[in-house]
Amino acid sequence: DFAGGLPPEERFARHAWTRLSSGNPALAASSAGFDCVVTELSQVGSHLVVLGRVEHCWYSDQQPLLYSNGRYGRFV
Repeated sequence: DFAGGLPPEERFARHAWTRLSSGNPALAASSAGFDCVVTELSQVGSHLVVLGRVEHCWYSDQQPLLYSNGRYGRFV
């Protein structure tokens, strides 16, 4: 859904987002996250490798999303 071919304004409109103190967006319903400052960008073949310094991290008691073998599931 988010990584698909939708324009950015439509991608962000489909879910509830919050703005972190850094200004970065974060999915409001996430079970965990990291707020990072980009420290280095490196082109490796056809990929762009992004390195960052973690400024803040969080987690909740919410169950994480599990995706394996083409299906969504839960940790038991």
